[in-house]
Amino acid sequence: MNDDRTKLGYLVTGLWMLAGLAPSWIVVDGIFAQIARLDRSQPEGAALATYLGAVSALANSFVVPLYEKLRLWFGGTLAKWSTGVAWSQVFSCLLAAGTWHIHYKGCSIFLYLVMFISSFAGNGQQLALVPWLSTAESAAIAPAMAGGQSGVLFAAGLVAFQDTALKATGIFAGPSFFFVLLAMLLTLSCTAIRLARLQLKQQNAQQEEEKEQQDNHNKSIDNPLVSINIVDGEEEKVDHSTYNQSESKTEPVHDHKKSFSTTLGLEALITFLPKKNSNDKQVMIRLIAWSNAVLQLVSWVLVRSALPYAFRFARPRSAGSDGGAYLEVGVNASFLACFFGAIQATRIRIHFSKLRPWRINGILALASLYILSILAFASPPLHSQLPVFGLIAAAAAVRAIDGFYSPIYYRAIFDLSQSSALVKDAGELAILVVMLGVWIALIIVIVLPSS
Repeated sequence: MNDDRTKLGYLVTGLWMLAGLAPSWIVVDGIFAQIARLDRSQPEGAALATYLGAVSALANSFVVPLYEKLRLWFGGTLAKWSTGVAWSQVFSCLLAAGTWHIHYKGCSIFLYLVMFISSFAGNGQQLALVPWLSTAESAAIAPAMAGGQSGVLFAAGLVAFQDTALKATGIFAGPSFFFVLLAMLLTLSCTAIRLARLQLKQQNAQQEEEKEQQDNHNKSIDNPLVSINIVDGEEEKVDHSTYNQSESKTEPVHDHKKSFSTTLGLEALITFLPKKNSNDKQVMIRLIAWSNAVLQLVSWVLVRSALPYAFRFARPRSAGSDGGAYLEVGVNASFLACFFGAIQATRIRIHFSKLRPWRINGILALASLYILSILAFASPPLHSQLPVFGLIAAAAAVRAIDGFYSPIYYRAIFDLSQSSALVKDAGELAILVVMLGVWIALIIVIVLPSS
């Protein structure tokens, strides 16, 4: 990695943060931010959030094989896929704005469609954006992911804007206007992606010109120089052995005879299984990839699924009947912690040789055990507020680690392997592990109340 590509100016950092907003979970966060308004008018009522969560889990179950199939059918670079994912989020917002109130036989069909599209697109961060940036500009991974993590803050901010500045009256009170505002914000993000791509091309053109001047200076017939330039996730090979240089772009090669494991999205799982005769670098890559998958599992499945029950069991006598006020504080604290962790990742660059994934896994294990112990042993209402504050601290710690270490893990995998394909595989592995966790959590939620 060239040193001149490891640091970004404040303006470029802000550009990448805005660019990372659209290929994220912001629309899903927006739908849940509007859930209090939606369940009053939709036939599903209070069960709407559960059904939407199930649709999101279904989308996550199919995202890897569908993504692989779509890439086979339509091709395109990772940069173009990141842009396409971003615009699909704009489309889903406009679809939600116009159809959220429509239902058929007690089913909010268009809301479920929007949830499926936005959940599919949310995985674009791991499958397209991060692999692209790992090759094109690895220093942009952290700010882009920080922008994605800020989606929940924007969603909550738009709700507050509706409720205060617009007084929540008339047409401005409903979900339609909210989704229009969200679509406008995402359009800015799509524009930022386009500007960032142009900035990358200009940067690479300048670097190539400097290399050309240096190569011409050191040129000799017996020692032709060849340089590699990365533009929009594609390799552009330039031969400086002649003055009349010729350029050729290599499009990604798609193998239409994919194996069964690749079609199912299991190639990433197979890639990171333990193997004999692995060198230290391969072992480290495998450890980081699995640590990232565990981090996503704890952050996005355990914390999200268990917190509502844990706060209900840990509520003190002074709280309400379900501990809802403490739950709101815990969720908001975890969102803020995740965002500030991601912001710190843009400022701090940890070399892969200094990473200690086992220590991070240990902290995650302690936080998980605390949350699970509340579920197993607490008998509400409790006499002390300490358990509920412990839950808030555990949730914030897990999400702060997620925000900080997720971009660092992806960047370390690329620095170790110099392969964007392995970065994508690590993202797919995390998605597969989270998908399995989501389905297990849904089964537990469905089975336990009836047992």
